[in-house]
Amino acid sequence: MEEEASSPGLGCSKPHLEKLTLGITRILESSPGVTEVTIIEKPPAERHMISSWEQKNNCVMPEDVKNFYLMTNGFHMTWSVKLDASDDQPEKPHFDSRSVIFELDSCNGSGKVCLVYKSGKPALAEDTEIWFLDRALYWHFLTDTFTAYYRLLITHLGLPQWQYAFTSYGISPQAKVIKHNRL
Repeated sequence: MEEEASSPGLGCSKPHLEKLTLGITRILESSPGVTEVTIIEKPPAERHMISSWEQKNNCVMPEDVKNFYLMTNGFHMTWSVKLDASDDQPEKPHFDSRSVIFELDSCNGSGKVCLVYKSGKPALAEDTEIWFLDRALYWHFLTDTFTAYYRLLITHLGLPQWQYAFTSYGISPQAKVIKHNRL
């Protein structure tokens, strides 16, 4: 698949990307300390690709995830900013050997957002949750659905390490400053 880049600077050049990101590009570009904002859109997935994934993984993809991939196969947004890390001890999930886990976002190395099928294969869409695995390999529950996760992503402006708001560590002081400057 070919990737198509939106031009950096002055927000998204494509209206649907602007709507999909709720203007995050413009907000980031106007934020102090944030530079080099770019967004690369991937073409939508085709239905046969989704069916093939479901067959290969013996999992039924949740309808909201399917709809997202049929609209866009995602986008890659990057920007530069300095942040520090922090340490602590979080809660533990209740996964067992039947659980099936797929990475949704690598969080630029600060952790992983995962789609978790709790009951194993054949995996049903109703048995999914979204979890965050931090760099210390501790799991943190985010939400029950992909749609709710996407709303959280938009609410937190897609800022680096926003997932840490759902941990006992909390968001780093640097990320808080960036978020405050947007509001």
